[in-house]
Order: sequence, then structure tokens, then C-alpha cells
Amino acid sequence: ITATKEKTKAWRETFCQREGGKPDPGGWSGCARWLYCLSTKQDLDYTNWSLRVCAEKGGIGSFMDVNNIRALVMYHSKSQFYPDGRLYPDTEAAMKDCFFRQMDKKKQNLWNANIPMNLCSRSYLALEILKDDPKYKNRKFSQGDTVQERYQYWREKFTNHLEHFVANGLWDELGSSNYEYHTFPSYLNLAELSADKDISRLATMFMDIALVEAAQQEICGIRGATKARAKRGGLGSTWNPYKAMIYGLRGATLYHSSFAVSEYYPPDAAILLTKLGPVQDTYEIANRYGGRETHPINYVYRTPEYVSGCVMYHPNRNYGANNEGRWTGVIFNDLTSIGIPAYSSEKWNVQSKDARILQSRKGAYYGGWAKVEFGSGFEMVEKDGWIFVDNGEAFGAVKILGSGYFWADPIKHSANLVDRFSPVVMQTGAKKDYGSFEDFQAAVMKAPLTYEDNKVTYQGPNSAKLEFSCMTQEQYLKIKDKYDAAYSEELEKAQARVEQAARTQAEANAKREGKTGRDAESLVKDLVRQAERENRDKVKEEAKAAVEKRGIKEKDFILPKINGKTIDIDPPYTYRSPYLESKFDSGIVTVKYGDRRWE
Repeated sequence: ITATKEKTKAWRETFCQREGGKPDPGGWSGCARWLYCLSTKQDLDYTNWSLRVCAEKGGIGSFMDVNNIRALVMYHSKSQFYPDGRLYPDTEAAMKDCFFRQMDKKKQNLWNANIPMNLCSRSYLALEILKDDPKYKNRKFSQGDTVQERYQYWREKFTNHLEHFVANGLWDELGSSNYEYHTFPSYLNLAELSADKDISRLATMFMDIALVEAAQQEICGIRGATKARAKRGGLGSTWNPYKAMIYGLRGATLYHSSFAVSEYYPPDAAILLTKLGPVQDTYEIANRYGGRETHPINYVYRTPEYVSGCVMYHPNRNYGANNEGRWTGVIFNDLTSIGIPAYSSEKWNVQSKDARILQSRKGAYYGGWAKVEFGSGFEMVEKDGWIFVDNGEAFGAVKILGSGYFWADPIKHSANLVDRFSPVVMQTGAKKDYGSFEDFQAAVMKAPLTYEDNKVTYQGPNSAKLEFSCMTQEQYLKIKDKYDAAYSEELEKAQARVEQAARTQAEANAKREGKTGRDAESLVKDLVRQAERENRDKVKEEAKAAVEKRGIKEKDFILPKINGKTIDIDPPYTYRSPYLESKFDSGIVTVKYGDRRWE
């Protein structure tokens, strides 16, 4: 642990010195360089000029302003960190004005995803400075609130936000290969820079838990199982260079220079998991994530030979873009993989250890054609509708039911489903448990598997019995058409009630004010339109409630079963694994590694 922290510290210093001494490359990389220069006192005249120009133009955008707010907080004239003049007075004034103007455009909505966190953390940290500045503290935004009032608003928001997601499962974009590196810097800034001790403590807890959560499911340094919004697939990630830096493995910070100038180190358990590996050979992980309301279950089965996993959730609930675009599948210890690629039609799943059933979910945010991708390096055999693979230490098997599959390429990398709503069965196993590749094939083909009346039942050779009631496109559309018709009917009724109430009130107002003819008609029309605008959300909720009261469902998916028991997507825990435990909503998270415990 000590050696890792020493290596991280030494490499950060070397990296900042080196990068700060290079010419400004412009754009995002140039913005990152400004922090390297300020931290090492290099090229201060040019750095201050660049920051001033950027501020006068209104900033550099949500992703990179996390660098600029760190520059202001760490180096302004009354900073608790380095108030030593390396940030010039005119630069400081321009940056304060810039952040005020950015907040004056509109109040941002705080959510646990990359851009909202970038914008809102930037605004909150700027408010911590502006609230103590005589020029700004009583100044009003165009929305009518003062800097002091806006600060109190965001302080309460962030305290509640951090408490909620520490206790209820981190962020929506869990494991995102394209967005984690944008979101982590916001939490890092709050953890290290906030003058509010509660916010700093909670943000540090969030960072610590997130790093342990990731480390426990890695194989060969790569996160396994589920990755939301995985635009770079299952093996690549823009977060990896940052992760390497904080674990003392050199690395780089690309555009977000906060991690290079930081003094944050991973928690001891994350370092031990990363450097020494897991204590247990084989284990399961089941964590809620994404908050109290939707909380999909991130399920992981990790063995020395591979990591397999998926997300189990209730398709009848509502999920947005940040929850989806997932890569799921199996990553083996030689980095070969069987993947269900992101943006290839969102899947719903059931998995128990080495067996899994999945199907494309009609009505998902992201569509795309369903496929299963196989990495290179496998020995592959196709037999009786199964695709079997062998990497030397472990085996995998995939069967696409219904209309089957076709190869999209001659090297048999991508098995595309003929019908994208066909269910898929996946089975894995270690060579030590089955013996030969042929023995694995024989055992899987003998395992009970039925697909009748849109229901799949499968029990692998060493697995639990899985039952999965599929939702066909025809079933979904029939349910949706019935719901849409009922909803339209109830919405029309609710809108008519609002219109009639507004019209009655408006006519009474016109009579009281003595208006007649066109004047009265104009007043009534304006007040009715205003009532319709103000009650738009209310009438939608009334319509939904009325349809529900009639017993008509918007969705009617049936949850899968494991060994005859319906899966629990509202479990009594938030985190459950050998390394991370927390009872749901308890506010207490226990981190473990062997005999060591941290709370």
C-alpha cells in the first residue's frame, strides 16, 4: 500500500513537470496543460493569459471546466491551498466573472451522470468562492436568487445527492468505457476542494466505494461483467490511463488533469485487490446501482479463469439513456471474450453463476440489431445450434434459440440474430471442472433446455435452473396499443377537466372586471392556455393513474426465476460481495479484504 502511494506521488510530479514543459497543444489538451503549469510554476504568463481568454469566451465546456474550476479553487488569492500569486489577479477576476455568467444562464439539474455532474460540481465550487467575495456575495442572478442563496441551495442538493448515491448504489453509467473518465473528476474535485467537510467526506466515500466496486470484478486489470454506455466495447476504456496513474502504474490523465495534480489515493482495499488480487478464488457480486428508484442489480460471477455478468432488473420500470447502452458478457483471463455489444438492442437477463439467459427488450431506449461477438484466439466448434469456444483454461457456449443466427463476417466474429428478439442461452465453465473441450460440449448438450410457449427453461451441467418468460414483439405491441388507447382517452378527459375549470374561473374574472365581447374572449383564451401549460404534467399523471386504476398495464414483462424462485430486484442490500457489504438504505458500507475491515 505504501509503495503504491509513493509510486503514484512520484509519477504525478514527474508527469506534471514533463507535460507542463511542453508547448500548448490547444483544445482540451491545452486546458489540461494549464493545471500542470500552475502546479509546477511553469510558463505562468502564458497560462494566465490562456485562462483569461478562455474565461472571457465563457469557458471551454462542461467536460473541461472541471480543470478550470480546480485552477481557481487551488490558486485564487484567498485559497486554502496555494494563495501564492501564481494565478494573477486579472485572471482570477475573469474566471469569477465567467463562472457567475455560466450559472446565470440557467439552474442546472443535478444527476449522477457525466455532464450534469461536471456542470453542477463546477457551479457549487465556484459558489463556495463567490459567496465570500464582497463583489459577488449579495449579487443576484437573473432568476432572482442571490449568490448566497444559490450556494445554500447547491450545498443542500449535493449533501443529499452524495448521501443518496453512496447508500443506494453509485452512478447510472456504471463501468462506462466512455464516460467514467468524465465523471470521476467531478467527485475528485468535491472530495479534495470543497470547504464543506460533509461534502468533502461524502465525495471521498463515493470515490473509495467506486474504486473497490470496480477492483473486485477485474480480471487482468480489465473490469468484467456490465459496462453502461460502453461505446468502446468490453475491453477498452478511456478511464484506464487515469486508473493506472492513481495505482502507481504511470499512466496519463489525457484531458482531465485533476488526477495528476491531486493528492487523492485509492482506499487500501482497492490497492490490495488491484496489486495482490482477490483473496477468494471464486465468488459472486450483486450490487444495486443508480439510486433508490430504478436500481438495476449488477451481477458478477468471478473465477480465476473468467469474469461473467449482466444486469438484472424489472423491464416494467422506466430506464433512461444513462442506464443503457450496456456491454455485458464474459472476459477470460487471456482477454478473449464473449460479448453482447453495447447499442445492439438492450437486453434483460437472468444469471446464476455460470449460466445466463437473455433477450432483447422491446421498448428499450437504445435499439440496434442483436448480436453476440466472439474475440479472437478461441478454438470454436458449432454443433446442434450451439457455438462452443475454448481458450485453453475455460470454455464458453452460446445458443441462439428461435430463428437462430448468421455470421456477419468470414472470421466468425459476430453472430447476428435472425430475429433480434430471439432468446439467447450462455454457459461457461472451467477446464478443471469439465476436463476436455469435448466433455464440456457433451455436458452442455445433455443439459435440460426447452423453449416452449415463449418460455425458456435451462439448467446447465453444474448450474441452477433458470426460467425466462420471453416477451415477443407481437405481445409487446398488443399490450402497448391497448395501453396507449386507454391513456389517450384518460388524457383527453383530464385535459377537458382542466380546461373547463379554467374557463369557468376566467369567465367569472371577466364578468367581475366588466369585460365583454372580444375583450372577455381574449381574457378567457389566455387564462385557459395558461392553465393548460401549468397543468401539463399534472394531467399526464392523472391519466396514468386512471389507466392504472382500470387495470391496464403499460408493460407486462414477467420476472425470471432461479430454482423456482422469482428473482429479487428489490433486495435488502445495496452491496453484497466478499469485499463490499451494505444493507439497503443503512448508510453504512463495510469494505473488507481478508481479515481487514473498514467502515
